[in-house]
Amino acid sequence: MTNQRVYEESLADELLISQIIDGSTAPTFVINKEHIVVHWNKALERLTGCLAEEIVGTDRQWKPFRNKKRPIMADIILDQYEAGEIDKYYGKKWRRSRLIEGGYEAEEFFPNLNKWIFFTAAPIKNTEGKIIGAIETLWDTTEKKEAEDQLERKNRRLADLHERYISLFDNDPNPIFIVDAKTLRILDMNRRAEICYNYSKEELHNSLFLKLGDENDEEILKGLKELKDEQSLLFSKKKHYKKGGVPFHVNISVSYATYKKNDVFIASTTDVSEMVEKDIQLIQASKMTTLGLMASGMAHEINQPLNVLQICADFFMKMINKKEKISFEQLKDIAEDISNNVTRAAAIIKHLRDFSRQSDAARNRINLNDPIREVFNVLGYQIKSHNIQLIIELDPALPSVMADHNRLEQVFINLVTNAIDAMDEKESGSKKEFKKLLTVKTFAENNIVAATVADTGIGMSKETIGKIFEPFFTTKMVGKGTGLGVSISHGIVEDYDGKIDMTSEIGKGTTFKVTFPAV
Repeated sequence: MTNQRVYEESLADELLISQIIDGSTAPTFVINKEHIVVHWNKALERLTGCLAEEIVGTDRQWKPFRNKKRPIMADIILDQYEAGEIDKYYGKKWRRSRLIEGGYEAEEFFPNLNKWIFFTAAPIKNTEGKIIGAIETLWDTTEKKEAEDQLERKNRRLADLHERYISLFDNDPNPIFIVDAKTLRILDMNRRAEICYNYSKEELHNSLFLKLGDENDEEILKGLKELKDEQSLLFSKKKHYKKGGVPFHVNISVSYATYKKNDVFIASTTDVSEMVEKDIQLIQASKMTTLGLMASGMAHEINQPLNVLQICADFFMKMINKKEKISFEQLKDIAEDISNNVTRAAAIIKHLRDFSRQSDAARNRINLNDPIREVFNVLGYQIKSHNIQLIIELDPALPSVMADHNRLEQVFINLVTNAIDAMDEKESGSKKEFKKLLTVKTFAENNIVAATVADTGIGMSKETIGKIFEPFFTTKMVGKGTGLGVSISHGIVEDYDGKIDMTSEIGKGTTFKVTFPAV
């Protein structure tokens, strides 16, 4: 290889590194061994308000965060501070990274920015293992200090690098794959990908990236097909499989880049299994609460077929005691009654079992009308017992959406039970009679599938509307609600790329509108 060629490839690698870091949605900066900033990306400019031209080439990486000069995490990594020295600056707020040797992470509120920031720093080593710099990545966790939003803001970082930056690529906390944009075959992967997926580079080289999960995932296939230069995508909560078929959930961040004159995708995956499991547990707890609230209605629904069975049994005993014969037609009619009511009871129990089962964030083609119909199989008795007039208008030609039947049923059960409570509250606080009306509609508009749940209940003030999607916020009396129903519904809808909006007027009622992209 000629010196000219080595030089050209080095420049190409430097350009790729710059594309990865500067184009990343994760605020990131890099310092060299003299503590001089060599990279300060656009995401970090937006986060701090400090432009790269003000910081790059200086040792003022502390400037956006502190009122006076002091070592920040990247400096501490570079100088290899002892734990006691780090405590002087971060107290007990820092910890060693569980993902990368020599890395540290912490979360802190910065008054200068008026933001909570989670940040992680790691050393950059040369091929001899000597630290030659440090990289620090930051996430704004002000609005949601949960991993999902932290990970959503994180995007692709690194690709195949020259010897100087090979440690930067391999020691990234998350698996990174370089994927051919045309064939979607894996061209390279970092060391973290080997550890996380339990495959060697040789085993995954030239294999389809999509085979790590569902290779027929329509959302990913469509997204990659439409992805263009200087664009990036985030695919949330996708199921991937380690070697041996062990499943786990990941967020997949994909960006477009040029690598050795080829068009490639830089795909970074982040393990969010723990977060998904917590979501599942929270939704499951909400389901159990819902089932408890519906217990009396379910008892009534099951009691109906039991009453029929009891009547049939009483008739048989009466005829036996009188030693009278039962005609063939009577036997046939009674057998049909027993069969129909056993089937009805079994269907109710099956539905309860299906509803109560733990579900994940899987996406399937479903018709939005189906989970809505199931809601009224569960809540039909409550609606009747509360003297509510029900109007259901479901579009028979509704396009499909990508979601989970079980989870969407939970969404609409929450909205309907809230509507029932709102009308009961209005009734109890008013001497005037009013029409308790619950209207549920589905329709399609502009490639969007929508459902509305409208009530004539007590309504909400503007102040209440502004807080309605916050966890644990409730207008109900103590013991009447957890304040999680609408919040959980909001999270489920967003998981499936949907939106939930509402309009309300005090004394007149409330309308929730749920929308999803049509497929």
